Amino acid sequence: MKRKILPGPILFAPFAKRVGKLKSQSASAASILPCPILFASFAKRVGKLKSPKTPLWALFLLPLLIAASCQSYIVHVTVVNHTGSTVNLLEVDYPSASFGVDTLPAGAAYQYRVQLQDSGPIKVIYSAGEKKQFQSTGPTLHEKQQGDLEIILDPTGKTEFHPNLTPQS
Repeated sequence: MKRKILPGPILFAPFAKRVGKLKSQSASAASILPCPILFASFAKRVGKLKSPKTPLWALFLLPLLIAASCQSYIVHVTVVNHTGSTVNLLEVDYPSASFGVDTLPAGAAYQYRVQLQDSGPIKVIYSAGEKKQFQSTGPTLHEKQQGDLEIILDPTGKTEFHPNLTPQS
């Protein structure tokens, strides 16, 4: 039985089809390849493999599954100014981050979306009127909560928190 030796290092399957057509090569070609018999048998097997045909529905199903498995837990925070004057330097601290606005006119609302990364209380700091600073601490928020949180700034300096979050803490 004659050994078939490949003419150099063939690495890809398109070249593997040539293996059956090759005739034995010189001994110098055999010395180049580390194991010409094993490589030739592997190349024959690769040449016989057929490319799998992926059904068209699978191409559409995979992105849908990926999108459905990714869920962001978002809390929509709305700050409403009922103080009767412009609020300056409004800052809302929530677990792991904060947001704010320089000025919030009387009767206006400011909306912001947050993603909770940790658990802790929400705090509101602002100044109104004669540069008097107000600070309030609200409910404790937890990671993976989602829904709405309304913060109302009263004329008396008090802050009302109206959470509508799931799951409940």
